Amino acid sequence: MSKPRSIELKPLPPPRLEILNFIDILITLIAFFMMTSIFVENNRQFGVNLPQVRQGDPASAVSSRLVLEIGRNGRIYWNGRPVNRGGLRTLLGSQPGATVVVVKADRDCRYQLVVDLLDLARSAGLSRIALEARAAE
Repeated sequence: MSKPRSIELKPLPPPRLEILNFIDILITLIAFFMMTSIFVENNRQFGVNLPQVRQGDPASAVSSRLVLEIGRNGRIYWNGRPVNRGGLRTLLGSQPGATVVVVKADRDCRYQLVVDLLDLARSAGLSRIALEARAAE
């Protein structure tokens, strides 16, 4: 009977932990949470109480978006700053035609203000206009 042979295994090198991949993921997550927290803060800044809708399409990601808010008091805001009608006309006129104008009007504001804002946007050559509402609970 023959003697069994022993197999010599080469020792494996210690495992390497690639930390650069983890850092990339961590930076991406931090940027994501920073951006979403900014949007959440902007939505609560003026106390705009959006009307509810039972059916509708979720807001799609658009590269060029201009969000205008109309408060309960009738003031129009853009990027957190109040805008008068003259400034709004200039702002809308400086936007490219493919810009989507998103109107977030308080449900208690006058309907005429929303119509006036839509007319201003159309007269500035902007035809892509969306009215934002919150989903019914």
